[in-house]
Amino acid sequence: MIACVISSLATVIALGAILVARQWLGEIRRARRAERAFWARQHRDGLDRLLADRELAGAVPAPLEVLQQRSVLPNTLQAIVAARELGMLRLIDDSPGLGAGELAACLGFAERPVQAWVELLAAAGVVAQRDGGLVLTEAARFYLHPDSPFFDSSLPAPTISRELLRTLRSGVAAGSKLRWATGRSHQAAMWGAAMHRFSFPLGFALDASGLLAGRRTILDVAGGIGSVCVALAVRDLARQLTLIELPGSVALADQLARCYGVADRVRGLGGDMFKDPWPRPFDAILFTNIFHDWNDASCLELARRALASLAPGGVVMIQESLLEEDRPGPLWTAHFSLMMALDMEGRQFRPSQLRELLIAAGFVDVRVVPLLGYTSTVIAVRPR
Repeated sequence: MIACVISSLATVIALGAILVARQWLGEIRRARRAERAFWARQHRDGLDRLLADRELAGAVPAPLEVLQQRSVLPNTLQAIVAARELGMLRLIDDSPGLGAGELAACLGFAERPVQAWVELLAAAGVVAQRDGGLVLTEAARFYLHPDSPFFDSSLPAPTISRELLRTLRSGVAAGSKLRWATGRSHQAAMWGAAMHRFSFPLGFALDASGLLAGRRTILDVAGGIGSVCVALAVRDLARQLTLIELPGSVALADQLARCYGVADRVRGLGGDMFKDPWPRPFDAILFTNIFHDWNDASCLELARRALASLAPGGVVMIQESLLEEDRPGPLWTAHFSLMMALDMEGRQFRPSQLRELLIAAGFVDVRVVPLLGYTSTVIAVRPR
């Protein structure tokens, strides 16, 4: 009898292992197909055909809004449900006027992710600011309270993972930031392709903006697989671009530069942007979707390093999706901010926050210029 049970158990375990192995191999095959398809799309002929059809040479349209929003709605709904299930909405309703810091203390959570969470709830119309504190909106009271006759039962079931709770309680991101902190690129091919869809259009938008006019030597800090560098090199033959990235991504940046015929003007340097020395001097230094990964102290360190590596009169340019200065949202940016707070150690900024940070680092003449879609450029000058 025992032998039969053991034999049956061994069979079940073996079948389970086979299913897991098949799933794992299937994921590897899908990832490899996606990688091959990505590189097959990266070629100069296809790019030239698209740009030749544009009224303004070199300009690119903003991404389709439906593509921008495809992950926002499900993640925002989950954030709302989690706020209700974990008692955040009840606490705000019972104690109106609490700030994000007080709310975090009451719940036993870290303030940084709670601040980003509250930003998203405000952008979604669930909470509002009143007299310096938080209140639940009437719409939330009607449609989110399970005892309300107006309760919306179509809301998704809560999926509150242990990892999410651990991040909320500790404030320590358990995602990509910890892996990148080892000094090696984490899944460089996958992340590079994913970030390319954001960064490549921004490179062309930067060129079309005229903000880089006359700037010939450009440093792109943490530039991924070189998407912005390649775009800028394609648009102006006089530009010389240098990329600082972790070593695993530099080889991919070299490959992308070769695909577009600009390998002679895009130079990749493997290194840690916080620990290793930066080359100098440059006419412009770029950070594209970088500051939102890091806390304020780390961003200030990056800004000071940029100041030291710029020639007098050179500019730093920070590409980020910015929160509104005096009202909630946009929803896409608030959603992105929470993702950064949970996976990294940062969040999205308001224009005034980046302005203050750059002035503290020694920059002057700070401006904010809309760039493409939800992304703006914050540009500042190193004094002469």
